[in-house]
Amino acid sequence: MARSLACAGARPGDIVHNAYGYVLFTGGDWEDHFLQRLPIGQPGELVITTLTKEALPMVRYRTRDRRDDDMLIIRGVNVFPSQIEAFLVDFPDLAPHYQIVLTRDGPLDAATVEVELVLDAPSDELFLAKKADEVRQHLKSTIGLTCAVDVKDLERYRAH
Repeated sequence: MARSLACAGARPGDIVHNAYGYVLFTGGDWEDHFLQRLPIGQPGELVITTLTKEALPMVRYRTRDRRDDDMLIIRGVNVFPSQIEAFLVDFPDLAPHYQIVLTRDGPLDAATVEVELVLDAPSDELFLAKKADEVRQHLKSTIGLTCAVDVKDLERYRAH
């Protein structure tokens, strides 16, 4: 398949479907404009096919995504989530829990890195803003990624 899909028990070459069953995700090779199914383990392009009347008309959508790694391209910069994770693990006052949220900003992808504070860190707005700015600057200087950073104090949300 073009990309490893994080599904319980899924192996390369497995057919993976979404929870609602409206679409089917498969890997294939598009030669001469016809989708050819590939043997298990052979890299191919991620293809999404609608299946039910809720998702009609039936369409096969070519993602043109043939990556077999976790690399993202954000505003022309090749980014591996492991680069962000390695940085955040050693960053003071931050927990190793993060999420990269990708959105579209015109023709370009944009990213927001959401990260949690450790339990005993200060949680006032000034501290959160300062920590977000430190992370943003470090990501820009080390891997060239320009992105928004949102530092979250999840303990404050859980307490309510």
